[in-house]
Amino acid sequence: MCTASFEQGGHQQTEKVGSKYLSIECSTYVSEALIRSKDYTNARQRLELDLAQSEKLGLRMQTARIHYLLGTLLRLNGNAREAAPHYTITLRLLSDIQKESGAEHIIDRPDLHDIYAESACWASQRDLSPMP
Repeated sequence: MCTASFEQGGHQQTEKVGSKYLSIECSTYVSEALIRSKDYTNARQRLELDLAQSEKLGLRMQTARIHYLLGTLLRLNGNAREAAPHYTITLRLLSDIQKESGAEHIIDRPDLHDIYAESACWASQRDLSPMP
């Protein structure tokens, strides 16, 4: 749905309506697809723009996801040293969110559990090259 919206100019429409969160979320999904297709340059540009917007709006969950994707992109592209800090930031943000009242089990969500587990694994690795 989000990818189709971008293809049809939906990105601009969602921003005009005032749904900046939806715009960032859709853009992040597009970035994830770009990473899967190994278009690392475009994915990184998009994620860096999304990160600035997400941080500006205080969207910590989305910011954590963007840092995770940046770490993954950099790791897969052979930039291990640049990847590790993104995984560390992801862990910090998710841990901070988890400390909030009512969010103690947030890491149990399947999507966030995977992001947390992978970030913990890669943040602690010295060699962050892609797995064979």
